[in-house]
Amino acid sequence: MINFSKSYNRSNFLLFLKEFLPKDYNQDIQEIEINEDNKYFKKINLIGIVKSLNNLFVIEAERKKPEKSRIIIAKELFKFLEVHGYSNALVITFSEKESHYRFSLITSDLTWVTETKVKKSFSNPKRLSFLLGQGSKVHTAIKHLINQGKIKDFNDLYSRFNIEIINDEFYEHYKNLFLNLVDNLNSDKTFSIFSKKINLKTSDFAKRLLSQIVFCYFLQKKGWLTEDPDKKFGEGKNSFLRDKFEEYEKKKENFFNKFLEFFFYLGLNNENKDYYVSEIECKVPYIGGGLFEYYEGYDWKKENLNIPNTTFSNSKKNGILDIFDLYNFTVDENEDVDVEISIDPEMLGKTFEKLLDVKDRKSSGTFYTPREIVRFMVEDSLISYLNDQNIKLFSENVIKNFIKFENLQSENDEQQIKKNADYIDALLKNVKICDPAVGTGAFVVEIINLISRKRKKLEQYLGRSRSLYSLKLQSIKKSIYGVDIESHAIEIAKLRLWLSLIIDEKNYEKINPLPNLNFKFVVGNSLFKSSQLNLFDYPIYEKIQLLKDEFLIMTSYTKQKKLLKDIENLYNKLSQNNKESFDYAKNFSEIFSNKKNELNGFDIVIGNPPYVRGDAEKNSLETRSKNLIYKKHYEDVYGGGRTDLYIYFIKKGEEISKKNGIISFIISNKWMSANYGKKCRIYLSKKK
Repeated sequence: MINFSKSYNRSNFLLFLKEFLPKDYNQDIQEIEINEDNKYFKKINLIGIVKSLNNLFVIEAERKKPEKSRIIIAKELFKFLEVHGYSNALVITFSEKESHYRFSLITSDLTWVTETKVKKSFSNPKRLSFLLGQGSKVHTAIKHLINQGKIKDFNDLYSRFNIEIINDEFYEHYKNLFLNLVDNLNSDKTFSIFSKKINLKTSDFAKRLLSQIVFCYFLQKKGWLTEDPDKKFGEGKNSFLRDKFEEYEKKKENFFNKFLEFFFYLGLNNENKDYYVSEIECKVPYIGGGLFEYYEGYDWKKENLNIPNTTFSNSKKNGILDIFDLYNFTVDENEDVDVEISIDPEMLGKTFEKLLDVKDRKSSGTFYTPREIVRFMVEDSLISYLNDQNIKLFSENVIKNFIKFENLQSENDEQQIKKNADYIDALLKNVKICDPAVGTGAFVVEIINLISRKRKKLEQYLGRSRSLYSLKLQSIKKSIYGVDIESHAIEIAKLRLWLSLIIDEKNYEKINPLPNLNFKFVVGNSLFKSSQLNLFDYPIYEKIQLLKDEFLIMTSYTKQKKLLKDIENLYNKLSQNNKESFDYAKNFSEIFSNKKNELNGFDIVIGNPPYVRGDAEKNSLETRSKNLIYKKHYEDVYGGGRTDLYIYFIKKGEEISKKNGIISFIISNKWMSANYGKKCRIYLSKKK
């Protein structure tokens, strides 16, 4: 049987293909001629064909260079397949300079252009890949390419490469890790005393610990974790956490108390000379941002929480490290055209989102907005925003093409974008965006990625170069905001934004500590209003804003805590805080402080607000008088106790957006005909 953990060997792989593919697989190795000056491929061979699998071709491509960009290689393969008329193919890509290789399924729509033309149209190509070879985690590949046996038909083949197979499996594994950890902590007296003392929910501790460790797996993948103080960041082992666990297990010391806490609190959350943490003899990058802060009221150096080593690895192979070690973690966000069967930050977002409502092992989790829908809404919102800014263009389609496509096809479009490049860049730099039901951050992550890519694209016309990392950091600092009633959702949204930052920069020396997003992503009920005093009557507002700006980039943990207290004290002087209320003008005062009222508010309000009918939570709503509050604050659209919450979000979106701002929500269409939507229909019909 083939060993997917070893470097590519053609003879061994040919034997695997005979076992993997149907009986009509016809192996006939032929070299396919390519240009000698091809930048990417040294040699391409046709290995065989399987007619029963939609005329599937099997191709071997030897790369000239190490694979620095999956996307570039994928697109070069698409060009090759189009030239030769191969609509579907299994492709092995390897390089003699690398010990890993990819086994990919490439699919496309290959159709006749017209009934009379012989030329075919190669469209909607997609590459789905397993990363194999030395250093790769091959659990998923073995399970789906070997254990499931011979391919039955093309649908079966596609299902073996479908990213959803790992999505669902990883979610179930992650959910069980979470529930097991909660059960173990709840049964431990030491932890119960600790959690009660600092008013901490066991589930919150469990979610945070898992989030911290999974974040470290991405740092580990980048090679940023190492014991050797002489090594550069980027040269660390992909097995750093496992190696450290084995070291402490061998010494019979507690991994959490003796290593992880020092690693988190003195390392990742602390600026150290030469990045060295002597207590654990490791070189640790300073990450900041708040993910690795210790809990207030917890004297972690003196108190020992009883989290046994078996939590991380055990004979049943169901510990945290045991499970995470099964999977490939990639620091590239999967694109629609090129998908690696691995754990990427976007998939992690799906897992976190589904985990929000999990109470037991039967819980299926919350609904996650599919990425293609998120992408459509983000693109559409940015197009509408830019087209409303009086850019001097011949057609609104110019902006649409610029946002939706990687390259402009029309020379006329390109000239118009070039002429307006400075203005478009400034608009993208200064846009203000809010998701009032942010969840785990799908929309804000997607929109900063898109803004950053488009601003990077404008460089060719601007005559200056900026890194994707710096553009993305600028967007996070200046453009995006989020609110959610779930505290853990806010923590995960921040985590995903931090991950989206670090994946774009290979060199640790070039990055800044992660921004502190406490005042950009805030826990609160967007629909509840408090009776706040007018913030803008007070010059104290300017002081709050200065402190918030300072806090955003503050690296000292001690100074961060002092700034937090100073800001909270100033807020308390302005008004009494109600934990269930959320005042946008107060919390995001920088967005609402313009003397010209029409300039106040967000340019784009976007998201997927909750669908909760009033009668679905009747008792809770009545007990807490929520209906009365909704009726008072949303009288224009309030349709009675059965009104769905998303109706109020429509009104909230209008309240917090600029005049002529963009509001993009996913909502049910029931309000268009149901009685509870009548007042909202009338309200919107009067808007111009």
